[in-house]
Amino acid sequence: EHAKVLAWSGEHLRAYREYQRAFILDSKSEEVLRGAARSAKALHRKEEALAWFQRVLSVVPFDREAQSEINRLSFSAVNELQLQTSYEAFESSSQSHQLFAADYYLELSDRWKSYGHFSSISKFGSTESNFGAGCYGVLSYGASIFAQLFVSPGANIIPRFDATTELSVVLMKQVEGIMGYRFFSFANTQVLLFTPGTTVYVSERLWITPRLYLGQASDGSSSTTYHTTLFYRTTASTLIRLALFSGNESFRATSIDQIISVRSEGVVAGVRMRVMENLGLELLYQFTSRAASAGSHFGAGTLSLYF
Repeated sequence: EHAKVLAWSGEHLRAYREYQRAFILDSKSEEVLRGAARSAKALHRKEEALAWFQRVLSVVPFDREAQSEINRLSFSAVNELQLQTSYEAFESSSQSHQLFAADYYLELSDRWKSYGHFSSISKFGSTESNFGAGCYGVLSYGASIFAQLFVSPGANIIPRFDATTELSVVLMKQVEGIMGYRFFSFANTQVLLFTPGTTVYVSERLWITPRLYLGQASDGSSSTTYHTTLFYRTTASTLIRLALFSGNESFRATSIDQIISVRSEGVVAGVRMRVMENLGLELLYQFTSRAASAGSHFGAGTLSLYF
């Protein structure tokens, strides 16, 4: 308790020494290990903080804070610039969709990160742009929040207003609950999208996230999409994901047809990796089969610069 009071008062060095002494008496105490890890991080002792968070993870498997901090400390960067390009080709058609996006991430604190966004989207013979901002953060070691807002004044295809918020909370050991809400305002239609889900951590390397996407439009139409993603971490910096979906494409919607009018199902495969200390790469492929229109092949590449 004395160490905790010292940490709260900002005396991190004294708190760290107290936690080190407490560790000798009880090397399996989650409170002691977590306190030592946080104090070492506050003192900017990167290697020591990393070792303490790894001990937390050995005592509390799948701990959200420990996993997040291990990844952050292993590949720490205050700034990140993401550049993405994508191309979607349709079967039995010369039509295609393209996207270019740029996101700039800035770490505000150990728990909060903000970002600015710009994208240019070409669909149905028109090119429209949007811009916005967002943030995400850890409220506690068992809860995190995400929010973003994009606008595209005068757009006729993509949303003129697009707001998202999402809360993730640990429900029980190895199980996390997710509740998301998204509001789209298109030129002639508004859509509410509710996205409940859960994440089940099978092991430190493997977890599964099933989600529902429940859409309700202002014209009375509605939609339901089932989406399940399997994540597998091969190394500390390489993550593979495989997904199946059925219903529509509301999980990546940039136009109203992807949420309400087109029935579809498909598969998604992707890999994200750290190529070197200051460079990351993500590759994504999606095949979509549609009930009333041509199927498509979608590919995306994202380059991340860390500094």
